[in-house]
Amino acid sequence: VKLFARNAEADRENHTNLRGIQLEPLVYVAADEGAVEDCCVPTRLALKMSCRVMLLRNLDPDNGAANGSLGNIVGLAAAAPTHACAEAPPIDEADLAEWEDSHGGTEDDEPPPTAYFPIVQLDSGWEGVILPTRFTREVGDSEEWSRVQVPLRLGYALTIHKAQGLTIPRLEVSLASCFEDGHCYVALSRGTSLATTRITSFDASRVRVNQDVLSFYDTLDAAQGCEAPEPEEGAAGPVAVAPTLQALSAQQRADIEAKRQRALQLRAERSAAGNR
Repeated sequence: VKLFARNAEADRENHTNLRGIQLEPLVYVAADEGAVEDCCVPTRLALKMSCRVMLLRNLDPDNGAANGSLGNIVGLAAAAPTHACAEAPPIDEADLAEWEDSHGGTEDDEPPPTAYFPIVQLDSGWEGVILPTRFTREVGDSEEWSRVQVPLRLGYALTIHKAQGLTIPRLEVSLASCFEDGHCYVALSRGTSLATTRITSFDASRVRVNQDVLSFYDTLDAAQGCEAPEPEEGAAGPVAVAPTLQALSAQQRADIEAKRQRALQLRAERSAAGNR
């Protein structure tokens, strides 16, 4: 998977790879209620047989079908989903007739299939039909918006923001256009090994840390007020000790706590945005 700092870069990489597959696209258009904002699934999802995809919902985590899992489309299945997209590849008359023949004279309440949906084989080995899912955002006890869409996206490239929380065994990152604090760290920490991580572009000036966090650690360093104890006889070197807050004034403690709370708030906001 390739990671980019900006949506336009990731979209361009995904669309380039999709165009390289010489087949007609399967288009799924979301059914929205309310003003949908910052949803992890797109309004219009175009897929092709064999294309690379990422799963955007936990379907069967214990067996490898978890949010962020990667795989390929290996087939199509006709189905009548519980939640319907606004637009999906319609089932053709021959398949509908075959379904009606196979269900003729039965007393079950199974509805006839209405459209084709992708069969995905994930890298974990899990394989299944991916049906539309309902995504929502709630504020308090009320629902702000909802979107029904197939929980997939093209899996050739992602933004660093969308990759938060993912583990990517084979990673390629472009760092030259990073623009947020911690952007480079988030990108590189998605990988599992230096041997399977490749950096395609880099600009040292783009490596930034959060100034509140930096100030927090500077305050700790300045106010440690402790000395490392003498090493025990036979020890290889000095004993490492954690910073102590004993030398901090009440105001310094208040400043540190305010910065800690702000850092926790930022982490929670970014985590919530990454899960949408």
